[in-house]
Amino acid sequence: MWYERFGWRENVLTTRPSPNLIGLERERQELKESVESGRILLISGEIGTGKTSLLLWLRNTLKKTNIFATTFLCKRKFNQRNVFSFSKKKI
Repeated sequence: MWYERFGWRENVLTTRPSPNLIGLERERQELKESVESGRILLISGEIGTGKTSLLLWLRNTLKKTNIFATTFLCKRKFNQRNVFSFSKKKI
């Protein structure tokens, strides 16, 4: 593959989310503690800011110790009213 010419084992330019986060140790610890305490959290941000990677890291970290659920909301105009109206719907 093209990346092997540079000595890389894999495509480092992939857009696939990765749970291998660099930095953010304090934020990751706060997130882990919040989930373990049973809090309901909202993770939001612009496209490409690492939300999915953060959740993949969390899933891998808590895989054997916790049960948690995630909900994905894709909304261009995202605000608190949208979140609360969604949470009132029965699934």
